[in-house]
Amino acid sequence: ITRPSQIIEIHKAYLEAGADILLANTFGANRLKLAGQPFSVEEVVSAGISNAKKAAEGYPAFVAVDVAPTGKLLQ
Repeated sequence: ITRPSQIIEIHKAYLEAGADILLANTFGANRLKLAGQPFSVEEVVSAGISNAKKAAEGYPAFVAVDVAPTGKLLQ
């Protein structure tokens, strides 16, 4: 969110190295891990996908959301 150009550059480096799928930097974006943070889950996921899609423009690549565990143990 705060440095989209850097994230886009990183994605492009993967594409130039031959990647055909970009994982948006959304790993860990859930309400439990982002509680008390300045950005909502929706903002983080939206920005991550948007940055990856911008990087993928002109490449035959796919963009995927990266999903992580919530960090809360089940009883």
